[in-house]
Amino acid sequence: MDNKVKIFSALLDVHKIIGKENNICGISLQIPVHIQLREISTALPKTKNIGLLFNQKNNQPFFIDALASSKEQGLNLIPLSVNSKKEIPDILKKNLNRIDCVWMIPDQTVISEKIVQYVIKQSLYLKKGVIGYNSFFLKSGAVFAFLFNYIQIGIQTADTINNYFIQGQCGNVAPIFERRINLKVAHTLDIQLISEE
Repeated sequence: MDNKVKIFSALLDVHKIIGKENNICGISLQIPVHIQLREISTALPKTKNIGLLFNQKNNQPFFIDALASSKEQGLNLIPLSVNSKKEIPDILKKNLNRIDCVWMIPDQTVISEKIVQYVIKQSLYLKKGVIGYNSFFLKSGAVFAFLFNYIQIGIQTADTINNYFIQGQCGNVAPIFERRINLKVAHTLDIQLISEE
């Protein structure tokens, strides 16, 4: 058993924090892109044109993965790429008419309380939904969000540590999460949900 294995929990950018070592394992806060798109497609089956708001410097690998996964799932991913916060109003103005939802991911350029609220307000004005990744998005009017249960992630971490000491095996595991739909917003925007089929 290798005593140099590092086990992490609840980290967003694991390799940026720990480095690109081979002997790390645990639970990140990154839901694999293909799983996110599958969950979006299942929960919002009529949502086909998704605009991903991001900065290439921060999330180009995420975008490339999302582009490949979206094609596999019959979705059209439209890049809403910006280099600064100042570009967000213009990119939304140019693209909101051709998308069904704006997908917001952890990205230091496009995420702040004010920006999230601005994007949601502009999207709702044109009857478009926003997809986010925590309860703040839902409270602000997003139609859909991924939520983490940190108690469950703690249990996952304990299981990972236990498996390592018992079996000598340790891998990287996707975090337990739940998808949450803001039913009020979905009905206001007339977005069809899977449960309504």
